[in-house]
Amino acid sequence: MPRNGVETLSTKPNGTGPYKFVSYEPNGSLVLSRNPDYFEPDLPKIDKVEFRIIPDFSTAVAGLERGELDLVWGLPPEHVNKLKDSPSAHVSEVQTGTWEMFGMNSRLAPFDEPKVRQALFKLVDRAAIADIALFGHGAPTVSPIPPYHPFVLQQGGADR
Repeated sequence: MPRNGVETLSTKPNGTGPYKFVSYEPNGSLVLSRNPDYFEPDLPKIDKVEFRIIPDFSTAVAGLERGELDLVWGLPPEHVNKLKDSPSAHVSEVQTGTWEMFGMNSRLAPFDEPKVRQALFKLVDRAAIADIALFGHGAPTVSPIPPYHPFVLQQGGADR
């Protein structure tokens, strides 16, 4: 990016990536075209990419099934099952580090008592909650580090 390009970064970005900025319509779309000057020969392979901004996932899923969209990224788990048997769409899932937490403020009663926190930790069926909340597309853990990560804490401590 040129040194004097900061002021126009959001409206006319400039760089050396595989695609060049064509247009941006707030709450509408972002259009990019293949950069013929890209340093890697024969890349990118796609001439034009259009990102449509669709805040409602039901609308995005319908567009995907009608063939109007090629990809919907970050699909909430409740929509994954709807597309599982779709004749026109394919769903791929990858593990992510996304983490939802049920926290207790240990400065407020009754959570200021470790035994109360330990009892809640033992009473709550974390697997059932994860299954319900994430429509079968998640796993319980005791840490923000994903359970599949090589440095994950071993699940053992009840008061974490």
